[in-house]
Amino acid sequence: MTEADVQALTLLHSGLEHVVATAQSITAGKALLPHTLARTATEHLLRTHHLLDETATSRERIQRRLNEWLYAITEAGHRRQGLLNSDVIATAGLTPADLGLPLPDQLHEAYERAAAVGETITNLGANGKKIRVPRVEGTPGRISTMSLAEIYTAGGAGGIPAFTMRSLSASVHGTEIGVLQSFSNDSPADPYLGGVIVPEPAQLDPPALAFSLLGVVLTVVNTTDSIRIRFGWPDHTPADRRYERAKDALIRIWSTAIGTS
Repeated sequence: MTEADVQALTLLHSGLEHVVATAQSITAGKALLPHTLARTATEHLLRTHHLLDETATSRERIQRRLNEWLYAITEAGHRRQGLLNSDVIATAGLTPADLGLPLPDQLHEAYERAAAVGETITNLGANGKKIRVPRVEGTPGRISTMSLAEIYTAGGAGGIPAFTMRSLSASVHGTEIGVLQSFSNDSPADPYLGGVIVPEPAQLDPPALAFSLLGVVLTVVNTTDSIRIRFGWPDHTPADRRYERAKDALIRIWSTAIGTS
């Protein structure tokens, strides 16, 4: 559980740093940056909340930490193998040992840790076939970002978090449905380019921008509330009152921008 807390805090630092950068990019009138920064901010804060979740049992929080670790180990193995398959190792005068522990050794550490806390790791899915990322037996494994968004921010509006998150993801990956929303749709044809229309970056108007980035606001508030509960921060202190005022102001400003209460 301590590891879950520590991982949550590292993700919290990263998430809030990206939140600040998102705000700065909006103020600077940037068209594209708010969406790509918000995507990172939102996922990191969602995963923070998932690890701190005050509604989860101690056992569930341990399992979530193990599943996050197994995913990280698997990704590290792919990254390591990519270098081993290239000529870079020999050119740089390195050996495989210089790249850290191989995947089987790292997985062995995770299996031992799991056994020490009474958990079992499996690499088989429900259908008995081998899965890409091992997981704690009896769990769904590492939860997807879209699922976390629905779990922690949907309220009574299921589907909206996944809708906005997919838009942010599309911006990150350069997909048209994400990128083109941040360009003007009334750019004139360029006579020097044979009449071709070259769209120009243009920040969304406030209601659309506030709706697109709604997940940032919700995850900041929810995650901050979650960490206060997790570590037992007292109510009715000067810091608590400052936070409540800031939260109320944030929600009020965002509600005004999005055009709803």
